[in-house]
Amino acid sequence: MMAQPAEAAALVERAQREGTPLVDAHPRDPALRRVTFLWEEDSGSPVEAVHLWVNRVTDKDSHERGWMRRIPNTSLWMLTLDLPAGLRASYGFSPGRTSTPERSPGTLAHRADPLNPAPRLRGLSVFSGDQAPSQREWEPHGATDPAETLRACRTVTTSLDALDVDGRGPRPCWLHVPLLDAAAGAGTGSGAGTPAGAGTPATPETPEKPGVPAASGKIAPVPLLVVFDGEVWFEEAGLPAALAAARRAGRLPPLAVLGIGNGRREDRRRFLGGHPAMLRAVAHRAVPWALKALAEHGVPAPGTGGRIIAGQSLGGLAALAAATETPGTFDAVIAQSPSMWWRPEGWRGIAGTPTPRDLHSAVPAWITERFTTAGTAAGSGIAGQARIRLQVGTLEGLTIGRMETLRHRLAGDGWDVRMRGYEGGHDYAWWRGALLDALEELTAEPEDRRS
Repeated sequence: MMAQPAEAAALVERAQREGTPLVDAHPRDPALRRVTFLWEEDSGSPVEAVHLWVNRVTDKDSHERGWMRRIPNTSLWMLTLDLPAGLRASYGFSPGRTSTPERSPGTLAHRADPLNPAPRLRGLSVFSGDQAPSQREWEPHGATDPAETLRACRTVTTSLDALDVDGRGPRPCWLHVPLLDAAAGAGTGSGAGTPAGAGTPATPETPEKPGVPAASGKIAPVPLLVVFDGEVWFEEAGLPAALAAARRAGRLPPLAVLGIGNGRREDRRRFLGGHPAMLRAVAHRAVPWALKALAEHGVPAPGTGGRIIAGQSLGGLAALAAATETPGTFDAVIAQSPSMWWRPEGWRGIAGTPTPRDLHSAVPAWITERFTTAGTAAGSGIAGQARIRLQVGTLEGLTIGRMETLRHRLAGDGWDVRMRGYEGGHDYAWWRGALLDALEELTAEPEDRRS
């Protein structure tokens, strides 16, 4: 039954008290929650349609599912969805002032939910089910305050000519430099943050925990994470603060991060994926620059065994391709929702620019075949040179099957590969937490993998 004005007033009162969206138990399925989203028109600016966009819930083929209903004789719009209790997803509202709003996916601007108390992510609100994995490091009650972050790390922002692979100019980069305090405990990051152990090489007596001084005063090499879409992680998602919080909690050791940015929006599709020149530039130019800069800040550089490369979507595919294009450069790969549809133009004689629609093709994923051909070309094979961690959202449809095929192929060829699903879509909302999960696992493994 459609809510009436009195019920609308009760919904608004509850929303102001609890925040939105409103979450109730599902009457039949304990794995689901009944989630009610509310949108109130701006005073004096009535609208004739409102669409609720929830990542991979009411977008793409499910776009029609997101149209909200106005409560009669009120300015309040509502939509109730049955969602997994473990879901974490970005969402926003698109109000329209025409009687025939544009209904094609991806054409409406999204507004955040003003009554959702959670911090916004890339301009959107985030819904977190009560069974969603913890993201304490990313949330206000667990995140490190700005002053404490400054005591635990520094961020260097620059543009690298070394990453100009097409003559369009340098690419923006960010370098997260953890400050190492000889008085700090096992990676807690406490203290004044005075750099220590500048340029000290690792020795067989180096302690097991990165960044922790031994009795000799020498400090173990600090792992280096290279991550694509640096502008998102450093300018929008707040990666430095999350790393500082994870370090303070003892979840992660001191960790250096090199963020590779995109100069322009079109650069992302042009150079992420399996672009050989870009991948070689990252491995042979950007990484050496980062290691030199870390040494100048007193952070002992890791060997090959302490280097991790990570990416999401096209960046996830680029991270996977790096294991085949520059074998031996990275000890581990974190690929979150890699774009399994991507292929070089003309590959296998297929015409046209690749798009996500190619997931429907019967042709195997390019990256899956690339691992096979790269191993064959290497003679003895490249399997085992990197640990590979695959992560995918449970709402990502055909991508899941493609990734399962990749995982099976990699395992059969001798790679150390693991795959994990998260309740969500193609979304930074769960990528950010899952990134720390993978880093925690990879940095906790034996020292001989990092030396």
